Amino acid sequence: MSVVAVTGKPLDMAVSGDLLELFPWVFQRGSPTVDNSSLLIHEALLLGFRYVDFVPVMRAAKLAGGIGGIELLNSLRVARRSGFRQLLEAKIADISRPAGIVGPRDSLQSVLTVMFERRLGHACIVQDGELTATIGLKDVVRWAASAYTETGAHVSKLANPTISLPQTATMSEALDLMMERRVGRIFVYGEGLRKVADDRAVVEYAFGHEGILTLRDKPDDFWKHPIGDLPLRDVWSIDCRADVAEAWRIIYNSPAECLLVDGKILTPWDVVIRACQLTKLPVRSNLEFLVAMCFEATFRGLLGDAASSAVLSKFREFALTSFDICDKPKEISDSLMKIFGSSGPVVERAFVRRLCAVFDIPPEAHNSLSETLNHVKARFEARSGCGKRVDPLDTDQETLLSKSNHATTQR
Repeated sequence: MSVVAVTGKPLDMAVSGDLLELFPWVFQRGSPTVDNSSLLIHEALLLGFRYVDFVPVMRAAKLAGGIGGIELLNSLRVARRSGFRQLLEAKIADISRPAGIVGPRDSLQSVLTVMFERRLGHACIVQDGELTATIGLKDVVRWAASAYTETGAHVSKLANPTISLPQTATMSEALDLMMERRVGRIFVYGEGLRKVADDRAVVEYAFGHEGILTLRDKPDDFWKHPIGDLPLRDVWSIDCRADVAEAWRIIYNSPAECLLVDGKILTPWDVVIRACQLTKLPVRSNLEFLVAMCFEATFRGLLGDAASSAVLSKFREFALTSFDICDKPKEISDSLMKIFGSSGPVVERAFVRRLCAVFDIPPEAHNSLSETLNHVKARFEARSGCGKRVDPLDTDQETLLSKSNHATTQR
């Protein structure tokens, strides 16, 4: 296994900005790769799929495909039929599948379309024939969780029936079910048990020291191993009326990377690919993202997390969200008065000060929210025009937002 150093039916989630702008972190992390001539068992033992669930396959230092959990599960299925020697002699090239490919300047919509058409949860980012990074559904979830506070779509429309087995079911039964249904997760139930067995849990055991020795010396014991003894993941629940944006935030931190919704299951594929197919998600510009973040950060700085969430939800009573600020500043100002009464102008001034701090605008005591937003738009366009990205996920920008917390709470 090696690591590549970072060098630099259409789906409806079209937003401004390319992958370099929207997903800077994927270009800053190393991308583990495997050579297609390597022995499968050696790479699986080293990698274990404990921390990554997709690996690009290289041939002569060029991208040749990729492998994920489903490919390793299939190799185990072949070994069950043909014997341990088949697994011992198999090479990465024997299980590799074509990878989805995009460029660093492609759009998010292009990535999602590639994932949808190839039924893959990952894509490889290639520039001038060289692999520069990989991007997965979890990266999209991370971006969306930071970009949206509300979408208007409920998770009940996206959840699917759970595919389940009792904790006493065997490795053989779990493997067959995963391969036949083409799923990477199955719900494991038992007395007081509510967990998920995923492809990584199976691979972690099968290609670990104990699993390999058992498969070699006592194959019957290996295939009869109960799935309740695998390294299972805790699964969290979410209300069926919850917004998709809430699901993004929860699923990103979920140990099992999936959620239960009234007995059904919600996966990253559901909240990204299916959400874009079935629901018209709101389209926002980078400027709207950043202004919305400033607005929400203002409330967190003044009220704390819990109280700020309650206040932000009140804007829905006026058919407004924090993404409407750029287009409806007067309505936002009026809503602040209705929510906070005579303290509304004080809260508005705190928001104005934060905007000025983030966009390096000299604060003027007489400037209204509308006037400040005009300055913000001009500054944003000037920065964009000179090639300076203003990205709500940019580390420097997040630091600046954090620093402005102190200025807001001290005034």
